[in-house]
Amino acid sequence: MLFSILSFAVGIIIVQQFSTLLGLEGLAVLGFLAILCVMIRQWQLLLFCLGMLWAIIFSTYYLTDRLDASLEGELIKVEGRVIGLPQYDERSVRFDFNVLKSSEKLPDKVRLSWFFAKQTIKAGQMWQFTVKLKRPHGRFNPHAFDYEKWLFTRNIGATGYIRRKPAPQLLANYSIRVTIDILRQKISDKLTAVLKNSHYIGLIKALTIGDRHEIDYQQWRIFSQTGTIHLLAISGLHIGLVAGMAYFIALRIGVFLTVASPQIGAAVFSLGNALFYSALAGFSMPTQRALLMILLAVVARCWQRNIKILNTLAIAFFTVLIFDPLAVLSAGFWLSFLAVGLIVYSLAGRLRKAHYWVTALRTHWVTAIGLSPLLVFYFQQVSIIAPIANLLVVPIVSLLVVPLCLISVGLLFLLPVFSTQLLSFVESLLDTVLTFLSMLVALPYAFVSTGMIPFYTVPFAIMGVLILFAPKGLSQRWLGMILFLPIVFVHTNKLKQGEILMTVLDVGQGLAVVVETQQHTLVFDT
Repeated sequence: MLFSILSFAVGIIIVQQFSTLLGLEGLAVLGFLAILCVMIRQWQLLLFCLGMLWAIIFSTYYLTDRLDASLEGELIKVEGRVIGLPQYDERSVRFDFNVLKSSEKLPDKVRLSWFFAKQTIKAGQMWQFTVKLKRPHGRFNPHAFDYEKWLFTRNIGATGYIRRKPAPQLLANYSIRVTIDILRQKISDKLTAVLKNSHYIGLIKALTIGDRHEIDYQQWRIFSQTGTIHLLAISGLHIGLVAGMAYFIALRIGVFLTVASPQIGAAVFSLGNALFYSALAGFSMPTQRALLMILLAVVARCWQRNIKILNTLAIAFFTVLIFDPLAVLSAGFWLSFLAVGLIVYSLAGRLRKAHYWVTALRTHWVTAIGLSPLLVFYFQQVSIIAPIANLLVVPIVSLLVVPLCLISVGLLFLLPVFSTQLLSFVESLLDTVLTFLSMLVALPYAFVSTGMIPFYTVPFAIMGVLILFAPKGLSQRWLGMILFLPIVFVHTNKLKQGEILMTVLDVGQGLAVVVETQQHTLVFDT
């Protein structure tokens, strides 16, 4: 099953590397190959072709839902609703907008900016705006954040800003079609009111409703450099914790009430809680993976079937790709599935069960080493102290901070005074965590920053990881470290004496130039 699903994924990945999508002739060839695979019963090759076909169809649909070039810069009147949580800064508010009515044919979803807004934007509101739009595009700086790709994966067909005249009109304060967004907005507003002077409001919002836009930069840097940044995303760790607690509570209640099948009732109840928490997080990629795995576990429990955890992971992987083949463009997609896959590969199926603390230490060690190739490739840095930081911080955040945050949010609307006291205790815990992580960051060689590495070095490193963490029956496993060498020793063309390398940066407006010589670097910015 695993290799068949990977064949489907490879087909999707290859399509994402095309500069243009295949036309009708290419689709016809793919269709013919798929039929041929069925005739000769080459099922993995068939899934490869189907992956390519599905990615082309899905991408074509997204690309057709874009702003027409003739409408760029035109004044257009639109009506619609705000979706997701708006992002505020000192000058503007940015938000996604679902266009329901307009004077021109527009994409269903656009991203708008309102500079120096005099009214408050909230999720679920219905508005009438006059906007100027442009087609999605990013800046053409090598190795920088690809904004156009980010817009594409979110199916945003245009970006633009709101004109002050004619004045925007608020049509309704809420829309019943976005109830979960409205709930997230209400929780966000309540937390803002209660924690308006707190340094940790961004962290608490990240752990409860998945909104990370208010996290302080220094706090983000500390979590990133210690390899604990995953704690700020509502991931499988948090979803699994909530589902496990719900299962335990429901099982005890079910036994007390002598329910016919307390295990099934508890499993369904835990799935409901996991679904609700995932919805609060905006169904991010890690929550999708965790939710699908919990769903499969619940189905297996209800049908009284045993299911291999590796097959569960593979089915979740396949399901995410079916619903969103563009997920392969996200770093979070690969990091999430690879992390769980490495833990299963290194710990499951062993003849002797290790002690809890040995298992915990090995889990952090495996994920720290195993994810390092992808972390270097995507973010050009890797934390050396990540295993130690995770070993000590993960239990505090998972077993104390997250449950207390969720309880506090649940009590915000019922017992606000008690909720405020709990949140104060959460702040003290977060302060302790950040103090400890700051001490680790201050250590020499706590983290290593690297340059860009070629893509071909990553598969070698991943093969090295599989050898390194293979079962003990495989001798000389340390030789897997040799396959990490292509990442470490990357060939770079150094400038000779008298040579310069000049790079003109795309900054949107104005001019910025970087001039490099053998010994110096000059940034010229007007």
